Amino acid sequence: MSVTLSELVGFLDDYLMIRTVRDDSRNGLQVEGTPEVRSIALAVDACFKAVESAASLGADFLLVHHGLFWGAYQPLIGRMGSIVRKMNQEGLSLYAAHLPLDVHPEIGNNVTWAKRIGLDSWSPLGENGWGIVGSLKESIPLELLAEKACVIGSQTPLIHAFGKREVKRLAVVTGSGTSLIREAVLAGSDCLLTGEPRHQSFHEAEELGLNVIYAGHYATETLGLKALGEVLTAQWSLPFHFVDLPTGL
Repeated sequence: MSVTLSELVGFLDDYLMIRTVRDDSRNGLQVEGTPEVRSIALAVDACFKAVESAASLGADFLLVHHGLFWGAYQPLIGRMGSIVRKMNQEGLSLYAAHLPLDVHPEIGNNVTWAKRIGLDSWSPLGENGWGIVGSLKESIPLELLAEKACVIGSQTPLIHAFGKREVKRLAVVTGSGTSLIREAVLAGSDCLLTGEPRHQSFHEAEELGLNVIYAGHYATETLGLKALGEVLTAQWSLPFHFVDLPTGL
């Protein structure tokens, strides 16, 4: 089974609402490869190892969360040149979906994590809707919530216990979400679930009395990719491979 590159890109652009989500990432097709796609690889980060792994798996299309190009295009020299040359040699396309994958209402990183934890309904959090906020059916101890929030077994969540020991209302922001600490408090959250800590956010959360659980930037952003892979398999029966390259961060 195969699909044309243009058809696959068109589907992803529409499904992920690429043109409607404001982002620093140059979301969409970043490197054009072979015109026919028979196998897809998914990875959190566009790096040389991800490209090598995708090629070794026989993939024609590499879909990543963190792409190569952000803001203004960068010159294709040094590391960037090596990655793009390797992709060209292998006929491998590169497609990036950053915030559009975080905020997608069906398979986004935020909602996929929220469902895993046990939220039944939620609403957008923050001016740009980068996070979500909702309530559990029943309050649970903070430590138990941290266990449920763990995405990869080897990743031990970091808990900053600055609020209630029993948690009911949650704010969820995968990746780097400490910029929404104040918004989480204003939304009545007992706890913010996010990926990575930021030093200057420690005191803000403590002074506002908000619990924060950090489950890893990398780990929390694997969820939407895998869910999107399932969507593409259902759409075209294309095999997909998740290239796992954890950073421990």
